[in-house]
Amino acid sequence: MTHHPEGLARDLIADLLRASDPARAAHGACYHPTALTLCGASVPALRSALRTHRCALRALPPRARADLAALLVHSGLFEAAVLGHLLLDGDHAAFATLTPTDLDRGPAGLGAHVDNWVLTDTFGPLVLGVCWRTGVIGDGFIARWLDDADPWYRRLTLTATIALNTRARGGTGDSARTRWVCEAALDDRAPMMVKALSWALREWAGPDPAAVADFCATHDARLAALVRREVRTRLETGTKRGGR
Repeated sequence: MTHHPEGLARDLIADLLRASDPARAAHGACYHPTALTLCGASVPALRSALRTHRCALRALPPRARADLAALLVHSGLFEAAVLGHLLLDGDHAAFATLTPTDLDRGPAGLGAHVDNWVLTDTFGPLVLGVCWRTGVIGDGFIARWLDDADPWYRRLTLTATIALNTRARGGTGDSARTRWVCEAALDDRAPMMVKALSWALREWAGPDPAAVADFCATHDARLAALVRREVRTRLETGTKRGGR
C-alpha cells in the first residue's frame, strides 16, 4: 500500500482506468464536455477507489492529502479531478492546511481545469464554498470570479453558496453573502448560470425562506422564467418540482 501523495495518486488513477467505460466516456463528452481526458469511470467507481485506499489516505498527514487532491486535479484525467474534490469532502484537517493560493486556478491550484458543470458542482459546494464559510478565503477571492470572462468560474461563485446554506454541507445560512452573489448573477443568461442561480436560491430557501421570497419579489422582472418557477415551487412546496 502506497503512503506518499505521488504514489497514491498513481494508484488511484490506475483504479479509475481499470474502471474505464468507453460508452460512458463518449456520453460524458457530450453531456459535460471538457478539455480533460475522459475514461468513463462512474461515481461509484470513484468512491470505491477511495474506500480501497482508505488506510493509506488516513496514514497521510493532512497537508499531504491536500497535495494529493491537487495532484489528481492536475492529472489531466477528468474523473481524477472529480476524485480530488471528493477526497477533500469532509476532511476538516486537510481543509485547515489550505491557503487561498491552493484554491486558485494556478499551476498547482485546486481551482484549475474547471471547464464543465460537473466540476463546478463538485469543487464549488465540496471545496470552495467550505473554505469560504470557514475563512480560508474571504469575499475578495469570490469577487474576482463574479464577473470572470469564463462562465464556469462565474458559476463557481453560485455553487460555492451551497456550502453556506445546506445543512448536509455544514452550512447554517448566510443570507448576506448569498444575496450578494445571486444579485451579481441576475442578468447573466448563460444557461448554466441560470440553472445555478436557481439552485443557489433554492438552497438558500432552506435556512431563510423569507429572505429568498423578498429577493424574488424585489428582482422579479430580472429573474429568468426557470428561476422564477423553480424557486416559487421550492418556497411553496419545499421541493424543486412540487410533490415528493
